[in-house]
Amino acid sequence: MYTLHKLMLKDLTIEHLTEPIGIDIESPRFSWKLFSDCQDIKNVVQTSYQIRILKQDPIHGSTIVADSAVIFSDQSIEVTVSAFHAEPVSRYR
Repeated sequence: MYTLHKLMLKDLTIEHLTEPIGIDIESPRFSWKLFSDCQDIKNVVQTSYQIRILKQDPIHGSTIVADSAVIFSDQSIEVTVSAFHAEPVSRYR
């Protein structure tokens, strides 16, 4: 029988900040760490990632403004999304 274990992200940062407010960078860098809920599993590695950035609007709600699509890479430090350019006085999630 198989036991399902979860892979999760922790220590998410944007420009090395955990909850940034007022970043003055047009193409911010994203970083994260991967971990498993099972302490017995070793050598868990990332093989791909996908970053979606949503712009928050109080009237229209959230809309996707950038999507990296699936990138086959183990990179998780200072990753940029080429299609994303942050606008002044805007909230993203």
